[in-house]
Amino acid sequence: MAVLDYFKNLRYNEGLLLAKAALRLGYKVEVVDPAAKFWKIKGDGVELLFKLFGNPTNPLVSLGPRQATKNKRVAKVLMEKNGVPTPRYHICHDEKDLSRIIAKYKFPVIIKSIYGSLGKRVYMANDIKEAKKWFSLAQKRSKSVIIEEFVKGNDYRVLVLLGEVVAACQRVPPFVVGDGKSTIEELISQENKKREEINKRKKIIVYHKIKVDEKLFSYLKSIGKSLDYVPQKGEKIRVALTANWSAGGHLIDVTEKIHPTFKKIAIDTCKACNVFYGGVDIITKDITKDYRDVHGWVLEVNGRAEFSLHQIVHEGKKRDIASLLIKSLIRYKKTIERLKPVY
Repeated sequence: MAVLDYFKNLRYNEGLLLAKAALRLGYKVEVVDPAAKFWKIKGDGVELLFKLFGNPTNPLVSLGPRQATKNKRVAKVLMEKNGVPTPRYHICHDEKDLSRIIAKYKFPVIIKSIYGSLGKRVYMANDIKEAKKWFSLAQKRSKSVIIEEFVKGNDYRVLVLLGEVVAACQRVPPFVVGDGKSTIEELISQENKKREEINKRKKIIVYHKIKVDEKLFSYLKSIGKSLDYVPQKGEKIRVALTANWSAGGHLIDVTEKIHPTFKKIAIDTCKACNVFYGGVDIITKDITKDYRDVHGWVLEVNGRAEFSLHQIVHEGKKRDIASLLIKSLIRYKKTIERLKPVY
């Protein structure tokens, strides 16, 4: 359909997935202003207005909660006050205080700007020299910088909608497998070409490219490797600090396996930050086990989380979050339109 052409070649999948879901549900999709990237879904007597800027905003993302989750310092405070387990941290405003704060932790430590998403502006420092470098970069986005304890475990994204867990996936850091003759840099290039071919064939973003940047150099250094290292045949080498899908991560659906105690943690996190729709990032040994046995931490909550990663998981069941979101938004809009001012 011609209307779907508008959503092609965009950086994110969300618009295309929502538009396709709306048409499947029998609703109309209308582009309001192509230049300003406004579009809407019409059906059941209501209209849902979206703006394509990165991933689409929606009526469930109100300004206050969105700003609270966007500011990682505020989100940390809200989580702590509501008993949500989160890694130990300090706020640092000045490089003069950095050494004093770093001394409270063991290396490696995590350094991140209070603003940022998709794994951006999150760094791992292996020594004080790196800490100063990453601190300086993080301060380009915000004067306040979070110094955080490094916690080990598997990385999970849990999607909460209106107080319920609707999807969950494990995010596995990207890796390359040695052939005995290619360097890590060459293996990454080969892997990225494969990913690009898959995306073109599927006509949607299934895999993001593995990034070759300073964060990768630092991570490889921490494991005693470099881009010039030639892995042995069959040797697996992790090639990213974070497991984010946007950083090239591999996605495994665990929606039906997540333990009730971790569901509660994800829901409590969203309640603490007053968000109706959010992606909760959890680190734990095994999210299918009872939290009291394996423990874990909430790293952060994204108040405008991408849902498409749950629809294109590389292993396991693909979840139709787009349809669920549209139906929920229409019900929400109908409820709001019935409300009257309270004098």
